[in-house]
Amino acid sequence: DQIQPLLAGAGLLHRRRNAPPELRRVGALCLGCIGDLVLLSGPLADLRAVAPGLRLTIFCSAPNQEIARMIPGVAEVLLLPVKRPFEAVRLVRASGHFDAWLDSGQWPRLNALLSVAARAAFKVGFKSPGQHRHYVYDVAVPHLRTRHELANFRALAAELGATGRCPPTLSPLP
Repeated sequence: DQIQPLLAGAGLLHRRRNAPPELRRVGALCLGCIGDLVLLSGPLADLRAVAPGLRLTIFCSAPNQEIARMIPGVAEVLLLPVKRPFEAVRLVRASGHFDAWLDSGQWPRLNALLSVAARAAFKVGFKSPGQHRHYVYDVAVPHLRTRHELANFRALAAELGATGRCPPTLSPLP
């Protein structure tokens, strides 16, 4: 895998930072399956509850685009061309600065590479067994197969101060 050495190098250069005291703009990366994005909607609602003025941007793949638009409180949905990683990196960089970046990907190293590209003051993602992708995050939350995926996603959001229990929710598109 050609991405692994890049991630290890990026991790060596990365200086760990603390979570910001205030969340105004958060980027959430979800390239996984539609079900993951539906489950993630609960912890994202938890984030909005602790930061009512939060501007939430979701970065997703084409299959997730319409579901992402159905998550209440999402300000922007950006489609990433995952089969064209350099273009995806460019789009992430061009999206501006975020107070925090939440990578919900459990396994793909592409997610970690996109997280490196994100201009965010604080980054949180999973430490998954054998994937060697966690080096690029300020906090790497263990991805546990012994807990429900919703609880894994809540563990990510907890690193940003969200401790609620909002249920996963979608709203019909207008």
